[in-house]
Formats: sequence, structure tokens, C-alpha cells
Amino acid sequence: MNYPYTVGGGIIPECRFTQYKPEPHEYLIAVGDECAEISDTLFGTTIAAMHILGFIDLNTGEREAMLTHLMWELSADELRENAFAELFKKRTAYHVKCLPPMKPWFSTPFKRTGNLYLTEILEADIHEPYIDEVIQKYIDSLHLNSELFGVLDSVDEYPAYRGTFNRLGTEIKFIVSNEFSPVEDALRHMENLCRNCETNDKLFRKFAAEQLADRANELMQSSFTKEEIASGMKIRYIDMFCDGSFSVEFLFNDHLINVDGNLNGLKQADINKYYPEYDD
Repeated sequence: MNYPYTVGGGIIPECRFTQYKPEPHEYLIAVGDECAEISDTLFGTTIAAMHILGFIDLNTGEREAMLTHLMWELSADELRENAFAELFKKRTAYHVKCLPPMKPWFSTPFKRTGNLYLTEILEADIHEPYIDEVIQKYIDSLHLNSELFGVLDSVDEYPAYRGTFNRLGTEIKFIVSNEFSPVEDALRHMENLCRNCETNDKLFRKFAAEQLADRANELMQSSFTKEEIASGMKIRYIDMFCDGSFSVEFLFNDHLINVDGNLNGLKQADINKYYPEYDD
């Protein structure tokens, strides 16, 4: 590809004028792994949305190492056979021109809500110490090591990691999330929960059976005892969050039972019909 390259045919729709400042800034950006075509039903246009891992605003000196988005209106040529997805290489630094957002950024500790509007790609595969470090930290973050669970894999570019654990003879899946706190917090809670798996397993089953026996028999038109429900539940999934709250999912007689709790104890349980076609 020859640079500079003007994206979207060089046309910025009027509908974007209220969302972005009129004068472009030059940026160094760190490209992530995700790029998608999105139909903007509000304005009747088709846009590309690409994850970027961080940026430097060369006009203002502002620099960020947070996940945000680069977006632009797609031209007919860019739409053809997803040609827009070939404009950028993953995990690579680029020099670009973008319109800054009109409204201030809204940020969590790990993610920014907002985006830059791309107008032009000036250079590709550049190297700058800050941006190189952003990309390397992202690559390093794709896996998380746990003494108990081994290597956990990141969930795409979302702030979470997934793994498996043999719990009382059953291989279960789990996710630890770091959207609002370092992932080590959620991982520590998950390790503590699973180190005491035999005791916790009995508590989960007893709690669910006592809370849901009447409702379960009503849904299934059956007459299971609490003991039969507790012993027949098969664990499937654990979702753990940084504050120590969690949800444990069981399968029982074609129904899903969820037990929710936190560091202070178990809070609630519910039961719903299981639809295997919706499993991920």
C-alpha cells in the first residue's frame, strides 16, 4: 500500500460533525487484534471499528495505554471483500490523522469509552518507545500464569481470562475478570474458592436444593427431593470477579441452576431451562 492513504474515500459525513472536532490531529497508534464492520442504524451508514491499544496525540502530547477504538466510514472499495480489514496489521504501530472526539473521554481503569475518527494513514510499521511498550505489554497480557490453574488465556480483547480446572473429577470452565481491578484480585479469589472445592461444593449444592426444590419440581413437573437435587447437580462453570463476587452454574435434569455469592457468603440461586444451542 502507498502512503499517505485516505480512508473512506476522503468523505466525512455531516452526521459526524457534532461528534468530532473539525481539525485532525496526528497520532501514533498501537493497533490491536479486532476490526469489524458495523451498521450504524442511527445514521444509516456503515463504519469500521478497530481496537487500538494506546496512542500518542502528536499535537497535544497526550498519551494513553488503554483499549479504545478507531472508526471511520467505509467507502465502497473498502467494503468490497472486507478490504478495510487489510488496511492495518495486528499489533503494529501506525502514524495516522484522526479527528479527536468532541466530548471528553470517559474512562475505567482499563478502558476508554470513546473513539478517534480516522481520516488518513500516513506511515506503517513505525517504532516509538512508548507505543512499542504498549504493544509488548498487550502481547504479554494474552496469557496469565497461575500456580493452581496453570496458563490462562485472555478472552479476545476483553478484560478477562479463561481457564479450566478439574474440580472433584469434573473438568469445568471459569473466567476471571479484571475490568475494574487488577486481575490478580479475581485470580486470588478464584484460587481460594477452588482450593476449598470439596467444602464449597457441598455448600453450593445444599443452598441451591433448599432454595429451589419447590420451583424445580414445578418447572419439571416432578417430585425430586432436596437430596436428589443436590446430588444430581453437575457443575459447569464458575465466573469470578475482582471484588470476590461469583456465580457458579450447574446442570440438573436439562435445567441450569446458578448459585451467586461473594466473600461474605451465598446470596441467591435460580433455575432456568437449559438450551444447549446457546452454549459458547
